[in-house]
Amino acid sequence: MFVTNIIAVLSVLLAPSSTAFNTAPTIISRKTSSLYSSLPPGPDNHNPMQLWDISADKEKIVQGDSLKTWSYPSTQVDRVQVSMKTDGRPLNSKIDLWHGPDYTATTTTIYTEDGYLRPYNGVQATPKGMNTVGLYNTGSAELAYSTIVEADPEKANLIDYASNEIEMLAKKVLIQGGAIQSFPFSADVESVAVYMKTDGRNLKCHIEILQGPNNNKQTVEYYASDGYKRPLFTVIKTPGSGNVLRVTNQNTVEYPFHAWVVPYEIQSNYSPYDAVEGGLVK
Repeated sequence: MFVTNIIAVLSVLLAPSSTAFNTAPTIISRKTSSLYSSLPPGPDNHNPMQLWDISADKEKIVQGDSLKTWSYPSTQVDRVQVSMKTDGRPLNSKIDLWHGPDYTATTTTIYTEDGYLRPYNGVQATPKGMNTVGLYNTGSAELAYSTIVEADPEKANLIDYASNEIEMLAKKVLIQGGAIQSFPFSADVESVAVYMKTDGRNLKCHIEILQGPNNNKQTVEYYASDGYKRPLFTVIKTPGSGNVLRVTNQNTVEYPFHAWVVPYEIQSNYSPYDAVEGGLVK
């Protein structure tokens, strides 16, 4: 009887559970139940895929080790899109959102190995007016990048629609303070949408795109004083195969946040028989 009881206890302790210790990755692929690219048309029949269709004539050049700012004093501007890219060189940048004279509401630090292949596309929430977006190129003088910072009311409605659809349709993952969650996905996923927010506590996370063991292609580090009013919404390019998105909650255990990671663009002509050269599907 004693031996039987011990075996029963051990079977319970060793059984898989759904607690925070169970860190099985969520696989993102064409078979995912809710694909971002399959969302119905949004406001005014705009497709969410058009979110980053921004005119190139609005591009500004940010030289290495320099700062550019865009101010939005109006309370009607509650969303600002930020896009950055290079001609193939690395991209190093820091985005600060200043609210008022001496308050940094959010800080985003970005590194991209190839700013042409993997540009940065993100949304800065700017509620309550009197906001300034500051872009600081932390790279050296020869590593300039081009950027577009835009506040478009039609795009703002589309962003609200897309984020609400993601929350309703996609799987919500709770990431506790200090925890790490990985999202591997198949080669036909060309980009993924990442949405994170809290219940009002601050949000501090680190996002990595890995292609191979510990080979960082892109990193995004985000801090927000209020992760509910200023959530993180970004679209990350994932060309090639073997990509894994790894999310780390850099806060203590009292500060969890919810994450949604869904495919944004799916390669329509992808075949599993396509060759992979240099990490890219040919």
